[in-house]
Amino acid sequence: MLVMYPKGRVSRIQEDHMRSVADSNTHLYEVEGSADEIDVLIKKCYHAHGLASINAINWARVMIQVCKVQNMQRLPMHLIKTIVMSNR
Repeated sequence: MLVMYPKGRVSRIQEDHMRSVADSNTHLYEVEGSADEIDVLIKKCYHAHGLASINAINWARVMIQVCKVQNMQRLPMHLIKTIVMSNR
């Protein structure tokens, strides 16, 4: 996992939290520029190699959808059909 964050634009607590990950497959880089500028750079690089990137906001949305799917799997089928029909 590669994490880039804007130099001087995150709180000390956020930086300490990111630096606390000790996994050998996690790499943290402090970068000049804004978060938006970093995001544009990453997307250009990834697109050139057929990869995708995800930012913290998108990641939160993905996790919400995962939780919804897991909860839906626990419901009885007649309730799932009712929920799906009401969302159309």
